[in-house]
Amino acid sequence: QNLMPHEENPGYAFTRDKFFKELPEALRSASGVVARAYHRMARPPEFELYDLVEDPYEFNDLSSSKRHFATLQKLKTELSRWRTRTKDPLLNPRNLSRLKKEIDNCMENGKPSKTKLNLTYTDYFFDE
Repeated sequence: QNLMPHEENPGYAFTRDKFFKELPEALRSASGVVARAYHRMARPPEFELYDLVEDPYEFNDLSSSKRHFATLQKLKTELSRWRTRTKDPLLNPRNLSRLKKEIDNCMENGKPSKTKLNLTYTDYFFDE
């Protein structure tokens, strides 16, 4: 589950640029399945589902497959119950928004800067 679906993944540019500088150009001529995977990574849907045995690199998202509908529903239910049971602080939208803002504030010229990173989530994640 992506908690900020269809929004730009804050780590996408870092991941895309980390491996080799020609990757953005290579993606422009990549096969459909690879191009779609990187596009999905940039702005992920709310839910993704992969067969990690057959597709260990997560190129083929099965979340919209009718064949896997029951599996996805079961996993969504289990995840929701687990998040509630463990009191996941990101169930509170304010916590998610605040954490994203803290991460966004550490960006400098499109790259993360550890010197600008000031995470205070421990101050608000665990308030009762």
